[in-house]
Amino acid sequence: MKKGTLVSWTLKSGIAGGQGKTITDEVDGEVQVKVESRWCEDPSTGQRSVTAEEVHYVISCTVTWLMAL
Repeated sequence: MKKGTLVSWTLKSGIAGGQGKTITDEVDGEVQVKVESRWCEDPSTGQRSVTAEEVHYVISCTVTWLMAL
């Protein structure tokens, strides 16, 4: 996977986790991803919606967890 790829991922539970952009090229099956939005579930209604993050977190992720958009 190349730097600058827009990606999404799924959480271990099977729920969509969020979207972001890779900020490094793949090295040994891992990349760094700047999180641009994430899925948020409202516990009172059970509804899921995409929420924009004010702070962009960076995660290290195995590429097998990512899907290019």
